[in-house]
Amino acid sequence: GSWVLQQSEIDDNWEVCYGSEVVDSKAFPNMRATIAQLNSLGYRTTIWVHPFINKNCALFYNEYKQMGLLLENINGSDGTRWWHSDAGEAAHFDFTKPHVRDWYTKRLETLRQSIGLDSFKLDAGECSFAPQIPNLSCPEEQQPRCLSKAYVETASRLGPMIEVRTGAQTQHLPNYIRMLDRDTNWDFKCGLATFIPTLLMLNMAGYPFVMPDMICGNEYGDQTCTEVHTLDTSQCVHAYHAVLNTTLAV
Repeated sequence: GSWVLQQSEIDDNWEVCYGSEVVDSKAFPNMRATIAQLNSLGYRTTIWVHPFINKNCALFYNEYKQMGLLLENINGSDGTRWWHSDAGEAAHFDFTKPHVRDWYTKRLETLRQSIGLDSFKLDAGECSFAPQIPNLSCPEEQQPRCLSKAYVETASRLGPMIEVRTGAQTQHLPNYIRMLDRDTNWDFKCGLATFIPTLLMLNMAGYPFVMPDMICGNEYGDQTCTEVHTLDTSQCVHAYHAVLNTTLAV
């Protein structure tokens, strides 16, 4: 049968540099028109965002540092690392500060209005991405989880259809919780066989709205699974649909 509600996500490599949230016109000469065309085909459209600013994105990094938006460790350094930077070559926004939460929300709303987005996929958010040991603006007994909690609470301001991948006492928020990437194989080592067990685990932890990442998993490095890559698409969608049905039944 047909899918009544369909969603298209604009993922990596849309920014001029990581953390700028400025559309790269070389990749997307007219992002608003692209999204409008997807909407006309029946697709809701989201875009991938994250809580980092890379230091080679110098103009933006320097501005954000002067604005007091960046999280520092107890020694006053803001350098950290994520999967799109080397060690110390990125910084993390400090969501434990109210003015940072307000600024980040406004920035995403401005992006949404400028290009006609429906919603956002907010990646990362785990406190392990903070510069260690982080100097957080929350009671000591709530550290370090307060960073993740504040990030997810900030995401929830952006309305329905928000997708996050972390949580810390945020079961009350109506966000979709995204499973971490599944490998493109059928086994239980983070493969496609872990869809339903992961869903049930998250449901039992109090998160009712759970979704996997890209349908049919991912491919990293030279790890390939010919059997999965040659599947009829309907088989992949069937596995994905099973997760959605189980979520709705919980």
